[in-house]
Amino acid sequence: MLIRSAYLTKIVSLHTQLFVYIFVFKYFKGFVMLRKICVFTAFCALMTTVGVDVAKAQNEVAAWPSTASKGLAYSGVVRMGDLVVVGGVLGQSPETGEVVAGGVLEEGRQAFAHIESMLRLAGATLEDVGVCRVLVDDINGFAALNTVFKEVFPANPPTRSTAIVPEIPHGASIEVECTAYAPN
Repeated sequence: MLIRSAYLTKIVSLHTQLFVYIFVFKYFKGFVMLRKICVFTAFCALMTTVGVDVAKAQNEVAAWPSTASKGLAYSGVVRMGDLVVVGGVLGQSPETGEVVAGGVLEEGRQAFAHIESMLRLAGATLEDVGVCRVLVDDINGFAALNTVFKEVFPANPPTRSTAIVPEIPHGASIEVECTAYAPN
């Protein structure tokens, strides 16, 4: 309903703009350049306003299963227009599905390997990531987490929120969720 409301607002705005351009076009026949500007502006307004809103109204949402865990009841990665969200990922072995040994450092490396593969499914890369949310089960894991972040994001790292939690599923030490902006 919200998309339709925004779409109708844009259409009304577009109609008002077109009315002004037609008025100028009709009554200022001697001003050739002004008339050309009005036609060009009306065309641009039509293409951007209607084109963008029609794309939004078509509800561009795509989802892929997790590459880290099979058979989950939710998507591993979802693309909503230009926004790509990777759900909580554990550092699980792709072969066994078990959490890898090595605590935050090794689990973090494995989690980001999964995140990178899921971002690729949705047409994004690690360079497109703007924010990461991380759960760790021990405050002493911060140094290892920073090491992993420096390896994964050597330049322009994303923002990060980290929460210390008492327990993470499957006995993991870390869980990572990322959001990326990747225009189509």
